[in-house]
Amino acid sequence: MFGNTGERYVQIKELCLDGLSIDKVGEEFRIGEYYSTPHGFTALNHGGCLIYVPDGIFEKHFVKWEVYKKFYSLGDKICINANGNLGKYSIEGIDGDGHYVTLRLERD
Repeated sequence: MFGNTGERYVQIKELCLDGLSIDKVGEEFRIGEYYSTPHGFTALNHGGCLIYVPDGIFEKHFVKWEVYKKFYSLGDKICINANGNLGKYSIEGIDGDGHYVTLRLERD
């Protein structure tokens, strides 16, 4: 069981498990009431429904909201020093597997 009731988590990887598919990467989920949650599962409140996700799978697909907000996301502004020229850029796209990423940038 991860988190306390009401804690916020963000999906970081698409989840597909036995016909259940959740593709809300970057969206916030809350831990639901877990009075009768089976051992080894996390109760996610999503759209008014409780979804029980095995802890091991939850751990690979969700991170705490506070941790997620420490990293860059779409629309964030960054400064890059390219050959001595400091410029501001907006992140327009992020592609990759989480270990290595490619940023699509637009100069401001």
